[in-house]
Amino acid sequence: MQNERIVYENYEKHYELTEMENVITFTRIFSDYHIRKGEPTYFVEQILNNLINQNINCDLAAIEKQLGLKLFPDFRIYCGSKGHTIRSGNDWKVGDQFVAGIWLDIPRMSKIIKLEPAIEIKKIWTFECNENGEINVDGYPIREEQKVKMAKNDGLSLSDFEEWLVVPFINAKKHFRGQIICWDDAIKYDLG
Repeated sequence: MQNERIVYENYEKHYELTEMENVITFTRIFSDYHIRKGEPTYFVEQILNNLINQNINCDLAAIEKQLGLKLFPDFRIYCGSKGHTIRSGNDWKVGDQFVAGIWLDIPRMSKIIKLEPAIEIKKIWTFECNENGEINVDGYPIREEQKVKMAKNDGLSLSDFEEWLVVPFINAKKHFRGQIICWDDAIKYDLG
């Protein structure tokens, strides 16, 4: 993926999402159930930071044109780096590729643009959160310092991470099982 260009294509003009495409969607705003409802997540900027840090050439002017809005000013300095995402299920494996689908506004109620080229999955961990809010990765309990690191790698503060991925399952008294889908070889967790 070295030196490949990233080009956004407008969903409405160029393609329709199909079941054949491996698409992982990302939101630009926090969800309705999050304490920061409606505020920006800066996930696009953080994904771009991560890809640029991996020496993947990103045409930021083209991205802004396709988005129809400006990226956060000085995002290379002020936004973090999102190198993984946590999703339900067990559908992904190392070596799979996905297209990042970016909701332009409210998730599932707005247009999607896609980030090209496809992003290769470098690592996968199982992720579980029980109804008490306890997190296990690959079967190992996660210590607080690992949770802070995981939140940062997911593009969130610890409080936003917990509000997004822990509190809903505590409130619903449900168990969540999924995967950490990682596209950055540099991300490591001390498990065990």
